[in-house]
Amino acid sequence: MTEIVITPDAYAAVLEACQSGYPAEVCGLVGARRSILDRAFPVPNVAQAAAGTCGFLMDSRAQLRAMREIEDAGLDLGGIYHSHPNTPAVPSEADIDLAAYPEAAHLIVGLRDAERPEVRAWRIADRTSEELTLRITSDPPQVTAPS
Repeated sequence: MTEIVITPDAYAAVLEACQSGYPAEVCGLVGARRSILDRAFPVPNVAQAAAGTCGFLMDSRAQLRAMREIEDAGLDLGGIYHSHPNTPAVPSEADIDLAAYPEAAHLIVGLRDAERPEVRAWRIADRTSEELTLRITSDPPQVTAPS
């Protein structure tokens, strides 16, 4: 399983955004510095989900603004996050069908148990998903020098 690293501040910001938006589905982007998810950028969800269902569609203008902010901050697009208010933190069929930016990690925050939110990371590409190990740390990744 491949690993993705997120800073404690970015993790807390993603979790806070998702919890504060409950019971609506919340979404946003995460900027990365040196492959570490470093800063969350909330983006309004404009999806009009049917009663009793959820879904997300980022407001296109706000998404473009967030992508510019990521670039202006010297970051790369490292992740996309959204919440699942009533289901586990596993990509739905719609998540897989509509996934863009295969190089970005997809963070899903499951809020079925509000006291114990579930945060999992996924790589979604070519209509398949692979779970990533999510590590929360501000330590830079270890680089091994060649011998």
